[in-house]
Amino acid sequence: MMSEVPRTASISSLPSNDGELTSSVVLRHAKRFKRLKPINFSLLRWNLLWLFVILVFLTLPVWLPFASQSCLISYYVILGVLIWLNLVWFLALIFTISTLIRLKTGMITDHKATYPVETPLIHLLILTIYKDDMGVVCRTVDSLAEQTEAKRILLVIAWESRTPDREERTALIRERYEGKFFSLLFPVHPFGLENEVASKAANANWGLREAVQYVMSDEERRKTVEHVMVTTCDADTLFHPKYFEALTADYLRRVKDKDPAVHRTIWQAPLFYNWNLDQNSFPVRITGLLRTLMTMGLLIPYNVNPMSCSSFSLTLAVRGGYWHPQIFMDDVGYLLTMMIGTQKRMHIRLLPVPVRSGPTSGDTWFSDVHEWYIQVRRWGLGKFISNIRKIFVLSNFLLFRYCG
Repeated sequence: MMSEVPRTASISSLPSNDGELTSSVVLRHAKRFKRLKPINFSLLRWNLLWLFVILVFLTLPVWLPFASQSCLISYYVILGVLIWLNLVWFLALIFTISTLIRLKTGMITDHKATYPVETPLIHLLILTIYKDDMGVVCRTVDSLAEQTEAKRILLVIAWESRTPDREERTALIRERYEGKFFSLLFPVHPFGLENEVASKAANANWGLREAVQYVMSDEERRKTVEHVMVTTCDADTLFHPKYFEALTADYLRRVKDKDPAVHRTIWQAPLFYNWNLDQNSFPVRITGLLRTLMTMGLLIPYNVNPMSCSSFSLTLAVRGGYWHPQIFMDDVGYLLTMMIGTQKRMHIRLLPVPVRSGPTSGDTWFSDVHEWYIQVRRWGLGKFISNIRKIFVLSNFLLFRYCG
């Protein structure tokens, strides 16, 4: 296990040129954890600004007539908002159609023909596991074992220390998939580290650092590795067989073309939330289809943020300080973490192969709503709701204490 030692911000101690990130530098920074100050989870946060804007738009027909003295002004304002919203969704539809065409081409293309077989590149795939059903996990790993470039994958099963039956689960995966990948690794994320929250991002941060040490600390192993890509996904993810083939080809193509943004790029495959979709309720089906449309039509084309399953270079991970262990969501928060760490803008790039993902759902309509509540809390609403609840309790106390 790694010991945590203090260090300064990584960006100040890293070489300014990406080409100077030698294996010894990468290994040193993988071993050294930054002693972070606690994040101030205040009531007012920037991500809540979007919620305020959405609330203003939704209630526009209610408050605008009272705020405006002219019915004509209200009419044109509402008309303008509706035209803008329809234009956004129309463009999203156009982008979605374009993405579907590129997907069809990407699935039938022989990407391996564009680069040499002996290219020294591996993929670190971080699969964080806590109490996930092993049947679901094995389906995900099965899709990885069926990859055309499975032998380039270093599969990192990142356990939480509190995972029940961890030894038995490890033995099951090792027995079932031994020899099918570049290597298998089973790091265990300790519980209760200072200034960490129990989250997927904290586990991914630990798991990736352990994987980097595993690769970089062995001389013979390091000789076979020149390029390292990192991929993160949820436990309920089914990859297209050409996912890593297409990722390898596009990355090496951009390296060959000396693209200056290659190490500021996050590859995002379109997500299709149709894992057992026919067995789910009507609201889950609708939200799943809308999320797929938003991924292809909005998140990727408008460079908004990665979602659930994405890939990037190890160089970017090192420069950004891996994952921030105080962020709950490893995908949405990762973009901000990398922008802060590198002080540069990130690029979301389409990977033209599909990925199937499990929709947010439960066993009943009520549990569907509960699961969405949990998901929204992970996206940043939870602390806001918690603070509102505290304010409500405090205000009632003061009301009855001094006015009752």
